[in-house]
Amino acid sequence: NCDGENSAAGQGGLETRSIAMSADLHVTPTNTPICLLDAKEAFQGLTEDEKLYSYHLSVGCWAGALSCLTQTSPESPKFFLLLHKLFAADDVADLEKMCLENGVKQEDWDAFIQFCACFYGNMGNYLSFGDTKFVPRCSSEQIAKIMSLSSKGPELSEDWKQIADEIYDLSDLKKQFGLDGKGISTYYSPDITTAEIQVVQDFLTSQNMGDQAYNTRLFKATQN
Repeated sequence: NCDGENSAAGQGGLETRSIAMSADLHVTPTNTPICLLDAKEAFQGLTEDEKLYSYHLSVGCWAGALSCLTQTSPESPKFFLLLHKLFAADDVADLEKMCLENGVKQEDWDAFIQFCACFYGNMGNYLSFGDTKFVPRCSSEQIAKIMSLSSKGPELSEDWKQIADEIYDLSDLKKQFGLDGKGISTYYSPDITTAEIQVVQDFLTSQNMGDQAYNTRLFKATQN
């Protein structure tokens, strides 16, 4: 009995460590590089037409990039709006000073900023290369405290409260993109199967629409 109990305890310990290691793979790394891309010199070397072209292209890219948020996860547009309110209301350096003076640890502030950088870099809370979800290294309570110390504290605190659980959700369905119950997808309705998607794709291909329709959204409607 003792051997059996020890064996079970050991297996339980291994399972617990395995779960912890799996979760840690989704936590934003502490060494996320944040670099300033200085394009001034290159821009000054362009002709006037080239400057206009590159400027309007960048404006269009930024506007179009917002669609990536809704294509990533339901919570991504909400968190983007929260960050927009936060950084529009407060200078980052001033907000950091306020937080550190009111009980937020430097490591928690850094973890929050690192998560924001990863979020902006991927235009959502899933890796654009890897399709896996990442979450803040600091706790939800620490981010709530940061929000409360903003000049828009009451509004941002409520906004964060509405999405905090979604941001930290690492249930099996939310860890990665996928179909057939193996992940989330904003391109397809939850009840659709890979086989049904292929049926639609084959039909579109038969109508000479396959290439053009490859990346469109598909939703399944059922009738009783």
